Amino acid sequence: MAGSKIGQKIALLLTIVICLGGIADAQTPLISNSAKVANKLKTKPQVGFKVTEVINKVDDGIVRICGNLSGRPHTSLRIDSISIIPDVIPVKAVDIDGVDFERYFQWEDDGTIYIEIDFPMFEFTGSAKYVLEGNTVVFHTVKGDIPVFLTELKEDELDE
Repeated sequence: MAGSKIGQKIALLLTIVICLGGIADAQTPLISNSAKVANKLKTKPQVGFKVTEVINKVDDGIVRICGNLSGRPHTSLRIDSISIIPDVIPVKAVDIDGVDFERYFQWEDDGTIYIEIDFPMFEFTGSAKYVLEGNTVVFHTVKGDIPVFLTELKEDELDE
């Protein structure tokens, strides 16, 4: 009878050791794999901007760039300011319509928001299309700067 009590205690002790060891081994890969997945999900926001129109408002002293801001549906972002870099010196936007500077907004189901950005008048040559050609618009957000390179637009894509 004494032998069976010792055997039971040893069996119980071995069972506890095996279970604790199995739990520790099983948790280690789960924690590191979870961290890897979480790191992959933390990416910069993907924002696009497609220009639909450029309006030179000489009387008001502004250049208005209109277009569709695109992003992932049902996510939010905050734009603090916008700059366009026509040559060497960046030009900062003075106003925006469609969303507000320094306020959060959310993309709806289609992931696009129509915005109008007003810049102070700056020098450029040629038609309104040359305001954009080869330039970069930088959206300054709470999550960092997002540069959007503007490519050459076809004449039929842009009103003069």
